[in-house]
Amino acid sequence: MTYYATTVEYDTSEDFSGSIMIFSGGHGTLYLKDEVHQTRLTIPYTYVGVGASKGGDFGLSITEVSMLGTGGSLCTLDGNTIDEHFFPCQGSMVCAGAGLVAGASMAAWMFGGGIPPYGFIKTYGLSLAIGAGGGFGWAHVFYGRATSSKLIPQYDSTPITDVPLDS
Repeated sequence: MTYYATTVEYDTSEDFSGSIMIFSGGHGTLYLKDEVHQTRLTIPYTYVGVGASKGGDFGLSITEVSMLGTGGSLCTLDGNTIDEHFFPCQGSMVCAGAGLVAGASMAAWMFGGGIPPYGFIKTYGLSLAIGAGGGFGWAHVFYGRATSSKLIPQYDSTPITDVPLDS
C-alpha cells in the first residue's frame, strides 16, 4: 500500500474546539488549494474525540484563517485528487497540541472511513487557547458538504526596487 502526493495542499483553516477531561470536540472549516488547477476546496467539519493530556481539566481553542499555519500535500492511495463530490464523508484525525494563552498543534487529517483511509493531509498551526496543558488524541471527523471555487492568487507584496522609474 503506497500513498501518492497530489497537487492539492493545505491552505488554511478555522476552528473552535473545547475539551473536558479526556473528551474533546470542535467545529471548523478546512481550506485546501490546488494551484495547478487554480481551485480551492472549502470543507466544513465537526469532530468528537478522546485523548490523554497533562494540565487543566477544561480547555478552549480558537483558530482563525489569518493565524500562522502550514501543512503538506494531500496524499491518496491511488494518486487521484479529491473534489467537492467526495464529500460529505467521514474520517478521523490524530493530533497533538499544547497551549497556555497561545497554542500550537499538529494534526493528520484522514479522509474516508476505511482502514486504511483513502487519503490524508498533515497540518501545523497556532491558535488562541484558554487553559494550560498539552496532550494528544484521536477524533472521529464528520466532513460536511464541500464547495469548490476558483483560487485567486495573492498579490506579491515584495516591493519592486530594481526597476528604474523612467524606463
